[in-house]
Amino acid sequence: MPSRRDMITGAGGLAAAAASGLAFPALAQARAKVVVIGGGSGGVTVVRRLAARAGDQLDITLVEPKPIYTTCFYSNLYLGGFFPLDALQHDYALVAKLPGVTLAADRAAAIDRDRREIRLESGATLPYDRLVVSPGVELDYASVPGWSKEAETLMPHAWQAGEQTGLLKKKLDAVPDGGLIVMIAPPNPYRCPPGPYERVSMMAHALKSTGRGQARIVILDPKEKFSAAAVSAGVGAALSWHDRVAAAGHSWRCPKRASFDDVDRDRFRNLSRRRSRECHPGADSGTDRQGCRARR
Repeated sequence: MPSRRDMITGAGGLAAAAASGLAFPALAQARAKVVVIGGGSGGVTVVRRLAARAGDQLDITLVEPKPIYTTCFYSNLYLGGFFPLDALQHDYALVAKLPGVTLAADRAAAIDRDRREIRLESGATLPYDRLVVSPGVELDYASVPGWSKEAETLMPHAWQAGEQTGLLKKKLDAVPDGGLIVMIAPPNPYRCPPGPYERVSMMAHALKSTGRGQARIVILDPKEKFSAAAVSAGVGAALSWHDRVAAAGHSWRCPKRASFDDVDRDRFRNLSRRRSRECHPGADSGTDRQGCRARR
């Protein structure tokens, strides 16, 4: 099985080949066929770069079953009340209009490397000269005793954006004044190290701004330090949190005086929205910054 590094290297080499006009294997007069599995930021970034460099000289198929892509990045701003959910959601209309690109609204079921073709769940097959596999992450439900796919409706993780993001927001909105939220931060390594602390920062703001300043957030974290700790500490100070270190982790309380009054809200919103537009898969931009810079 090829490693993730092999796949990334292969994708980079494919983009370089398209840019330099090098011939593809199994290419006579027909256009080389490129299949990209996964319509997240990684997969769409490859599609956009190839289409921009090769024009219609490549036959590119993007395989993605979902009609809407919901970003994980900036989802915390939705929890904090700065973004509506639809600001994180993007369809593939612009991607499908790129030169040489076809969107296959289906799920890849199997890869036949010997025959160089993809079998889709619908039963259709897609031949390829080059293949990019970028399906995203899946959760290992058995990794945490007592947790399961059924339990994620009661204890939403929102590590995969979309339905879980909306569910977590509903849970947050239902927390009463004086209620308790427990956040479990995983041990290293994990995706987006400052994510848990960024998330509770936005949760604390949502609680305070809706009159629930007596609600309490407890973080259970086995790590002695974490990425962007100084930034998170600065946010905590700006919110006037009382930081108490206990044996179980960090217990933070959001008192009535907690405030974002010193933050330029309009500038913050405008900057965040501009970056969100740069990063979503359908961004009509000449750069490839969407996806690689902000994927979480």
